[in-house]
Amino acid sequence: MSEARYQALVNTLIHHSSDLVGCCLQDGSLTFANAAFCDFLQIPRAEAIGNNLLHLLQQPANYPTLAEQFQILLAQMGSQCWVVEAEWTPPNTLDTERGPSNFPQWQVLKSQHSWRWTLQAIADNLGEIAEIQVVGRPILTPDPRPPELAQAQILHFVQSMTDGVLMLDRQWRLTYLNPEAARILRQPATAVMGQVLWQACPNFDQLPVGHCLRRAMEMGTPQEGIEYSIDDHCYTVHAYPSEIGLSVCFRNMTDMAKTVQARNQAEAGLRESEERFRQLAENIQQLFWMYSVEDKQLIYMSPACESVLGETREACYRKQWQDWLESVTLPDRAAVLQASKQSRRGQITEVVCRILRPDGTERDLLTRAFPVRNEAGKVYRVAGIAEDITDRQKQESWLRLLESVIVNANDAVVITEAEPVKLPGPHIIYVNRAFTRMMGYEPEDVIGKTPRILQGPKTDLHTLEHIRSALRQWKSVLVEVINYRKDGSEIWVELSIFPVADQTGRYHYWVGIQRDITERKRAEADMKIALVKERELSELKSRFVSTTSHEFRTPLSTILSSADLLEYYAADGSPKKQLEHINRIQNAALNMNHLLNDILIIERAEAKKLKFDPIELELRSFCQTLIEEAQLNDRHQHPILFSLTPETTTLPVYMDERLLGQIINNLLSNAIKYSLAPKRITVNLSWTASQVMLRIQDEGIGIPKEDQARLFEPFHRATNVGSISGNGLGLAIVKQSVDIHRGQIQIHSQVNVGTTIQVILPRFASRSSP
Repeated sequence: MSEARYQALVNTLIHHSSDLVGCCLQDGSLTFANAAFCDFLQIPRAEAIGNNLLHLLQQPANYPTLAEQFQILLAQMGSQCWVVEAEWTPPNTLDTERGPSNFPQWQVLKSQHSWRWTLQAIADNLGEIAEIQVVGRPILTPDPRPPELAQAQILHFVQSMTDGVLMLDRQWRLTYLNPEAARILRQPATAVMGQVLWQACPNFDQLPVGHCLRRAMEMGTPQEGIEYSIDDHCYTVHAYPSEIGLSVCFRNMTDMAKTVQARNQAEAGLRESEERFRQLAENIQQLFWMYSVEDKQLIYMSPACESVLGETREACYRKQWQDWLESVTLPDRAAVLQASKQSRRGQITEVVCRILRPDGTERDLLTRAFPVRNEAGKVYRVAGIAEDITDRQKQESWLRLLESVIVNANDAVVITEAEPVKLPGPHIIYVNRAFTRMMGYEPEDVIGKTPRILQGPKTDLHTLEHIRSALRQWKSVLVEVINYRKDGSEIWVELSIFPVADQTGRYHYWVGIQRDITERKRAEADMKIALVKERELSELKSRFVSTTSHEFRTPLSTILSSADLLEYYAADGSPKKQLEHINRIQNAALNMNHLLNDILIIERAEAKKLKFDPIELELRSFCQTLIEEAQLNDRHQHPILFSLTPETTTLPVYMDERLLGQIINNLLSNAIKYSLAPKRITVNLSWTASQVMLRIQDEGIGIPKEDQARLFEPFHRATNVGSISGNGLGLAIVKQSVDIHRGQIQIHSQVNVGTTIQVILPRFASRSSP
């Protein structure tokens, strides 16, 4: 059974007991009275508690004679006398109809006026008398009714008593015992009747109760006050000798003992609670104080006053309320005064104020006040706790500053749990506004999820593994990685991740700061492209210088040598030799002119200044003419086979004549130049209603695969050309001319097998083609 239920049961038993039970101090002030006692005094219980028992008994309507006897009994109580008993019979004027309403035997006993009163002292922890327990029980008197009826009623009463009653003859044989006495002896009455007490209960002979009974029988005098306990029941043994034997009463003191025990436990609990409170108040860092509203004075101040207020307890006790108010800085006094009034009116208050301590320092205090009410419900004290929050406010201000920095930073901040480091990774618990602006996710979209939500197809796996490796070692890491916004777009971020630990070194969070470096990455990519182009331009310039110097040196050397020979043969006067050298000078000049034209075409094409002027042409005859000129210049060393598919006598087209001539001449020139005589060259011209396809195939040296990607770069020549002359501009001019026509060019080549080049052009080009 719980303590609370046990206490409730004890209280119920005492309050509803038919005995008159009460407690008072040595001066007679009542501290407890059960319902039967209050009915006996004819006063409500609320009025009885706190009143003097002697004064109540002295009232004319009550029992003045009993008051006199009680005064004598109380005077006898002391360190040498803890229990006193007395009998009292009221005067004949007693109204026998008046009696305890919950005392069922009253109707039987109302004409019998004798009472037995027992006063027993209750000691405190120091062994002094704390209270006096008062118990009154009626004493039966002869009933004027017929003896048989009176005897039956008395027997019935004894049988129902909670006290144990047994009778012994002079030979110690049991002649009577009621049910409670049988329970005490732990044997049925029928089993022990007629037996000698010492045989029925051998243990009695070794106990104080046995010695008490023997003394009563031998000495012929009553023996009282011996205690006996069995099965959680407590009794006081009273033995009364007579001529026929011995009457024994085991007075049941269980309820009274439990009441005393409960009261003692309550008092012990109260003392323990007070001690715990004292230890708590004197050891906490906060200042605890108690203020008396009636005396307008501090009645308690905990030792923390020295650290919080900078004053000793003695100095605090000397201060008045006005002194405390003046120590509060002027801006906070109104709030403190208002809180003080509210707490005295019964409200719980809390106020933050700044005080000026005696040493001249200012400190911020958080003070909470709690009203304390008396039994009448009136606020008679105010208890409070004061805490120095100066350092805490500085920390909070600093934290607010840091929070403002994080919230308003331009870089995205992501905070996750510390664990788990393994996949799927720690969960996000915070993102700032910059994260939403940068990534498009609202906080509710990502909180509770892992940062993997930001990854995508182009997120580098090696970088992610590098991050996980750092996380496993609780190390900071700085990487650049591609993440993905909510709309799926890519974003390059510079991601800095570091762990956050507490004072014990245990890690609780990961903080990630990511900066958008997409523009920087784009600029870096553009810079790389520019550097590549710059290198290509540098290489182009180098090749240009090398090519042009070589290509110009040969005709210039020819011109110079032929001019010298002309000068030499001028004196000889040989016209044939002079004409030969003049032709050589002319051919060299033409080659130089062709080279310059090619360079100009490339320059104009790259500058988007190459003119596009399509006209109507008859393509079949145009191609045949250019083929015949190529064979003539080649001196018919390479057979050139021309075919038209499907066959037709005329093939009208609408193209730029000059650019078309550049395409055919350069392709034929390359086919002838890089093919050994008499290798065959095939030219096929196929057409449809919308386009024409020119296919030129040779059986020359071919083009290595590693060079094919750069064939259309100006001045680039394949690595296998050897000593074959050329400037590397032909295919570049072809590509530019094809692009201006919005056509296509395809090359298939194999080293030492040959090269096939196919050009596809719109049959009727638009003037807006460039």
